[in-house]
Amino acid sequence: MRKRSYESVVLLHAEEAEQAIAIMREQGKSASLDYMMASYEPGESTLVDHRMPPWNASDSLFENEEFVLYYNLKSPYIGLVRKLSSFTAA
Repeated sequence: MRKRSYESVVLLHAEEAEQAIAIMREQGKSASLDYMMASYEPGESTLVDHRMPPWNASDSLFENEEFVLYYNLKSPYIGLVRKLSSFTAA
């Protein structure tokens, strides 16, 4: 089975997440993803290679070809990961 790994770009909680969530509510998910992507600097992000997606079943997702935006408006938090290569799971 092929799986994908992910690089953590940014994860915002509570007050830190307010601006990104406000953008999502007012301008849509695509605008929020663009806002979060603006913080991505290749080679500058905290490289955490997730073999499992960092979101869970209660999170909502929005993605483009390169990034996945995951969020939970009840908690509240919003995160962005970059898709890395696929690998074969044992």
